[in-house]
Amino acid sequence: MEDIGLLLSYIETEVKEGKRTWIGNGVIVDKKLILDLVERIRIALPQATGEAQVLQAKKEAQEIIELAEQRRATLIDTSMAMTEAKARAEKIMIMAAENKKNTEKELEQNVTTVLNTVQSYLIEASKWVDNANKVVQEKLKKD
Repeated sequence: MEDIGLLLSYIETEVKEGKRTWIGNGVIVDKKLILDLVERIRIALPQATGEAQVLQAKKEAQEIIELAEQRRATLIDTSMAMTEAKARAEKIMIMAAENKKNTEKELEQNVTTVLNTVQSYLIEASKWVDNANKVVQEKLKKD
């Protein structure tokens, strides 16, 4: 899994070290590089946000449930075995529900963190655009 923070740093470096335009505070950046980095972030997001963990947890929970059902079917002949299978299945369901809840909470936290980071970068980029626009407007007024 790629480090999203590192990829964002690459984008930030490209913007900071880009060739300055002759008017304003604009920068010329490598479009292909930026788009490649954005695509790599998109690919890394499911793992970073925990979405892959949720899918794996669901798969494991389903496998556990299926295994419990198979065991229950083979033990149906005796009431003691059937009672034990029901208890195990209930325990597995509770564990699966807790696992799902914890994974969803972790996913929510990861998504919030990523979105907050992206939002801060967008706010900063917006400020750069506003400043560049002001500089251009001031130069146009002088001319």
